[in-house]
Amino acid sequence: MVLALALALALALALVVLVMVLVRILVRVLVVAVAVVLVLVGVAVTVVLVLCRVGLAFAWLRPTRQWWWWKGK
Repeated sequence: MVLALALALALALALVVLVMVLVRILVRVLVVAVAVVLVLVGVAVTVVLVLCRVGLAFAWLRPTRQWWWWKGK
């Protein structure tokens, strides 16, 4: 009886430790993912601002003569 109780307690403790380790790993992964996303967004915003300064940003959105010709057909 005492052995079964000790075994159950050890199993519960091992499960708690496993959950804590997994949560810690998950938090680290989420922090790294958020940091990477923030860096990528910052780079994208910087590139768009630089291209706007140069005047090349969103040039692909301006309709071309070919587009107008295609729309007329």
